Amino acid sequence: MSKSFHKWTLVTATAIAMGSLMHGALADGSTVQGKPLFVAAGDSAGDTMERAGHKTGETMEKGGEKASDTMDDAGETMDKAGDTMNKAGRSVSDTWITSKVKASFLADDSLSGTDIKVETNKGVVSLSGTVASKAEKKLAIQKAKSIEGVREVSADGLDVAD
Repeated sequence: MSKSFHKWTLVTATAIAMGSLMHGALADGSTVQGKPLFVAAGDSAGDTMERAGHKTGETMEKGGEKASDTMDDAGETMDKAGDTMNKAGRSVSDTWITSKVKASFLADDSLSGTDIKVETNKGVVSLSGTVASKAEKKLAIQKAKSIEGVREVSADGLDVAD
């Protein structure tokens, strides 16, 4: 920002000086290299402004390239963060599902909730352990399926004591 400020300060100062010189030149008829002073001042100011314009353009082009690179880097970082959040969200959801299934087992007097192990992976609940009857196994499967977020229930590891 300070470079831009200095360039515009230079342009403004040049314009003021040019105006002063032209006013004085018109009044006394001064010349530089055979040209009226105000024409010579205008040529010099024009050259200065043209150089400043080129420099400003180059600076803006470099800044634009850097900004573009920065935006690309930011986009990649955001993609990686999104992937991490999806993985974390899935883990939280699996943990939440496991907790809800286990709590529903413990709240039901018809189930021996402490004897049933519950694991969840990507919404698939796996039940293992030992239950007293086929009816209790069926009830455990039914309760697990009723929990929000459960995609499937596997009770292959849930044995019946009968």
